[in-house]
Amino acid sequence: MARSHEIAVESGLLSPNGYWFRWVQISSTEWALQLNPEEAGKLTQEEQKTLVPIKSISIHAHPTPVYRYFDNPEYVEKFFETGALRISSFEAFSSHPDESFRDAGEGKNIMAVNGKNSSFYALTESGKSCFILSTSILGPWVNIEKFKDKACFEITNPWKFAMAIANSLDECSNAVLGSCSYIPKRVVTKDVPEHDFVERHKMGGINAINEDIEGLLQYSTMFHKPMRFQDEHEFRIVWDMDHAVIEPKDIICQEALQFCRIVEI
Repeated sequence: MARSHEIAVESGLLSPNGYWFRWVQISSTEWALQLNPEEAGKLTQEEQKTLVPIKSISIHAHPTPVYRYFDNPEYVEKFFETGALRISSFEAFSSHPDESFRDAGEGKNIMAVNGKNSSFYALTESGKSCFILSTSILGPWVNIEKFKDKACFEITNPWKFAMAIANSLDECSNAVLGSCSYIPKRVVTKDVPEHDFVERHKMGGINAINEDIEGLLQYSTMFHKPMRFQDEHEFRIVWDMDHAVIEPKDIICQEALQFCRIVEI
């Protein structure tokens, strides 16, 4: 740590508490300091002999367009005029007035976990603190009955669109987006043979088990849909909030307009 402090000071971090914190554990007893190439000159000749180059490859996601459908074309016009958009909730999705779109089990799931010395089953419910926008990867030129005669607009970059909306939402903590998986049953089975759930329960009780369940599921169950909806090819954008979400919300976000366009067929 003393050497870390020296390098930090040489790099302009003049606070007495300044340290170079980019440490990487390479074994149970060894740590290495991670440096950018231009920082190598701050090392002594002996230290430079211990440098190990690491190849870094960046991965970029291609922003595949998605399409937001509406029963009323006025909603599309209003969005492009003012940035007005309604984002929904999982609660509202589960009681959709149109039975062909309604999924009463939204966010609900059964989880079966096999651990080191025990197995357990849990009933879970996701999305209670989330806003959601349902879109499709299918454009209006694809002839399916559910989207027939509906108005829509194209979201050209869903990731940047999601960020623009997130920035307009107070208390938004995270955004996650992706295509739905269509499954025969809302059951998730996990094998974690090294995990001792009995010991975890002894140490932290049910709260510790709930943390384990949350870590195993992450956001997956919010993107599970029954097979009968597979013709929708749904792509969801979800905004995680710091509070419970029940009702849909009408927002104004003109910043999102630059990532959308009116579809002309």
